[in-house]
Amino acid sequence: MTTALKETLSNISHSCEGNHVNIGEVADSIEAPAFGILLLLPALIVILPISIIPGVSSLCAAVAVFTGCHILFGREALWLPERIRNIYFNGDRMALVLGKMNTVAKKMDRFSKPRFTFMTNGFAGKLASATVIILASATIILGFIPLVDIALMLPIVFFGLGSYTRDGLITGIGWLVLAMSAGGVGFFI
Repeated sequence: MTTALKETLSNISHSCEGNHVNIGEVADSIEAPAFGILLLLPALIVILPISIIPGVSSLCAAVAVFTGCHILFGREALWLPERIRNIYFNGDRMALVLGKMNTVAKKMDRFSKPRFTFMTNGFAGKLASATVIILASATIILGFIPLVDIALMLPIVFFGLGSYTRDGLITGIGWLVLAMSAGGVGFFI
């Protein structure tokens, strides 16, 4: 059974409290089976208005690429280079952003549960991870075009939540959103 998303966000938020928190401390607060949360959080941040700040979308997309590679290659523990683990940031601001996600997390917790797990395991899970890597890489390249970053990262919200909660229905919705987003991105480009 997976931990409720709201509870996991609360744990991450508590690890962010303080003026100077390093990425390694936050990464250590996320348990190994919860890599889906590392797809979900950056994608949610891109969808929030904070992504208007230059570079935020690219940074979040880079986190999604990195996490997607971990899932694709079956890593059991999160590996971060020491230089990245030692990057410090304002934890209180991050805790504030995570706190704003609590309302969304409550709604996601009510809807998500382990079902149709064949869509989150094995080949289907690897295919979703490869798709995340492609979408996030495209976000890094095309993120400067208005709304394209949101269209590319929106399916990752569903893939991340589906992976985290082992909910194949949510992963399936992610594939539908991807099809609609691909049409929208194609229209703008």
